[in-house]
Order: sequence, then structure tokens, then C-alpha cells
Amino acid sequence: MPAPGFGAEPMSSFYSIVHAGINPVAGDKLAVGLFMRGAQGPRFAWSRNRVGVVRDLLGRDAHRMLVVNLKALARETLADAKLSAGLFSQVEAGELAGQLLQEPYFDYLSRYSRNLLTFGPVTRIEVEADEARFAALFKLLVDDQELGSKPATSDIDEVREGLRVRTAQRLAWEVTLTQAQLPDLLMPAVTIGFHGRNELDVIGEVVDFERPNYHLEIQLYELNDVQRAISASKRLGKAYVVGDEPDASTHPKQHATWKAFRAQSRYTVVPSNEVKDVEDYMEEHDVRPVELNR
Repeated sequence: MPAPGFGAEPMSSFYSIVHAGINPVAGDKLAVGLFMRGAQGPRFAWSRNRVGVVRDLLGRDAHRMLVVNLKALARETLADAKLSAGLFSQVEAGELAGQLLQEPYFDYLSRYSRNLLTFGPVTRIEVEADEARFAALFKLLVDDQELGSKPATSDIDEVREGLRVRTAQRLAWEVTLTQAQLPDLLMPAVTIGFHGRNELDVIGEVVDFERPNYHLEIQLYELNDVQRAISASKRLGKAYVVGDEPDASTHPKQHATWKAFRAQSRYTVVPSNEVKDVEDYMEEHDVRPVELNR
């Protein structure tokens, strides 16, 4: 039966909803993307809004892994080629040959994929999978607030990962701090992007200023809590926010947040295409990773 709101045409297409496993034991999952294929070829999009929920529920490592796999599928959808990395390297060479990004392969994934990224049953629709129908299904099945993730001028997830790799000898990443370590914290425990020290502490966060404002404010609140607590003991050397200015017309609240941080002298806001300035500071000041004593 065609999906609601779609008329019948003599053209067979299919779609599969892409899920993030929230609680594998209970079978809880969250729709984060949609794959569709028809005569015009494959289409895929994923929701940053929904993926942001995964970060809040499961943490940054799970979020990073999920984004890597979603981007791998997005790239291969554009290329319409065999998937060769991440989740999709599970399939042995020659297995389902010629079927990747085709209905049999997604049927295979829907039955056997049990990782963080899972796939819903293949659903056939007797209409052509054009852009308008894809957008309507995405809104119906995945996210009615976002039409799908589109390539940004600079991919902030890749910027974060690149900076993490290049500063691994200078900074501790994904650092959780508690009131036992910093008594002036307002929250019992907070997590920030990175933390290092020379004579003074250097802290920071890589920020996607287009993520939902609620999640953005939580991320920056935690960074600000640490900044305030370290400043109280006069040990703060530098506080970075790495992120790009969001579009004020499509993300007005996020733009106001970005603007507010830009206006604060306590923070150095660095656009993603100038991230080498952060790396140079760490080198020039011989910053080293730090984790406060428990």
C-alpha cells in the first residue's frame, strides 16, 4: 500500500528508515534518517536534530560513531558505489555483490544490523522516489522540523575530529569535571570538549551552532560553568569556542547565542577555517593534557 498522501503510479520504489539504537536490550530506537531508491537513483538524508538527541542520551563517543556512519552512507549514496568503511565493512567481499544500495542489501541490513546504527524494514511504494516525495516522507517519518542534513561550508564534526587528532599530545578531550575537582562548579559534574594547561588552564569546546538551541545551550552552559569555576581561582589562561556563525534567518536563536559569546572577552571564538590558530597557541605555549585529581 502506498504511504499516506501518495498516489499510485506504475513505478516501484522502496525506502528504509535509519535508526539509532537507544537501548538495544529493550529494543528502543530513534529514527534519525531515511534512505529511498527509485528509478531516479538513491536518496538519503539524516537529521542533526535527532542525532543531537543521541548525543544527549548516549554521550559524545556514541554520537561521533553515529555521525561517522551516517556520513559514510551519505557519501556512498551520492556516489552510488559499494560501501567500504565503518558499519558496512561487515559484509564480506563478493557477498551481495551488485546489491549494495539496492533493495536486497537494505533487507539484509534490516535483519542483521544490531549496532548503534540500524535499519528498518524495506517498504515498497508504487510511486517514483522523486525529491518532493522524499522530502514528504522524511518529514512524516523522521523529522518534521528539518528537511535533512545538507553539506555545510565546513563540516564541524570533521573539524572537531581533526583538531582532536592534531592536538592529542597537547589536550585531554571529552573531559568530565566534578565538584570534588572544582568546588566552584554549580553542577555536580560537567563535560567539556578539551582541557589543557601550561602555567594556566586552557579549556574549550567545538560547537555546531546549527544544532537545536536547547542542546546548544546545555553544551555551552557546561563550558561556561567550568570557565567561571576556574576563573574564580584565577587559573584560567584561555577559553575557546570553535564554531561557525549560523544563518540568522534560519537559526535566529542560535545566532543570538553565537553573537553573545563573540561579545564576551572571556572567550576566544574561532571559526572553523581558522582552527590552526588554536593549534598554534597550544604549541607556542607548550600546553599539556590535564585531568584534575579526583
